[in-house]
Parts: sequence; C-alpha cells; structure tokens
Amino acid sequence: MCLVKLIACDLCHNFVWGIFISCAAVFKKQGMIVLRVVMGVLLISLLTGCATEDIELYHRINEAYDFEVTHCDSFAMVTGFGRGDNALADARLSAIKQGEELKGTHIVWLQSDLGEPTKVVAVIYKCLM
Repeated sequence: MCLVKLIACDLCHNFVWGIFISCAAVFKKQGMIVLRVVMGVLLISLLTGCATEDIELYHRINEAYDFEVTHCDSFAMVTGFGRGDNALADARLSAIKQGEELKGTHIVWLQSDLGEPTKVVAVIYKCLM
C-alpha cells in the first residue's frame, strides 16, 4: 500500500520536476518573477497530487461463506465497529484487520448490527490448503 503511494508520488515528482526544468529554460529570459510563479504552481501541484489518502488495494484474508470453509479450523471471533457515513464498511474493515493480525486466511460474517455504532461479528478461519 505504501509502496504504491511512494511510486505514485515519485512519478508525480519526476513529472513535475521535468516540467520545471523545461519552464526554467523558456522563462529564463523573462525574469525571476515568472519563474517563481511557475515554480510555486508546480510545487502546489506536487503537494496536492501526492497528498492523497491511503487506498486499500487488497487484504490477505478472504471473505467466505460457511460452506466454503468446512475443511478449515475456526479459531477466533472478531467484532468490528464503525461510525459515520461509511459505518458498515469501516466496521468490516476493522474486523478484517483483526483477522489479518491473527494470521487468519478466511472470514465469515455472522452478524451486522446497523445501530449506532455499527457493529459486525465474524468468525476467523485458518485454511491450510
């Protein structure tokens, strides 16, 4: 996750730096004021382009139905909580992260309570194959 963000920021940085070098050559004769304006705009572009939220790309735990994990060992129950606009998604993400910390391979959702706060309960499984 951090690697993808780092690569994206590096690409953004290289692109902006290339534009800056090109503009510096063009505006060299126009004076320092124009160069400073261009440099300021590029710096703001760089900062806003790389200041994005972390994006969850994948999880090491798989969501499953109970019939899919009959050959696996169930070893933990987790509870996730969420609030706000994305309460259910946040609660599920919280439970998934707990399952990943426990080194589980699969998660089966048992219950979702859409009250305030939103709560989900799931069983964590470890499948060997």
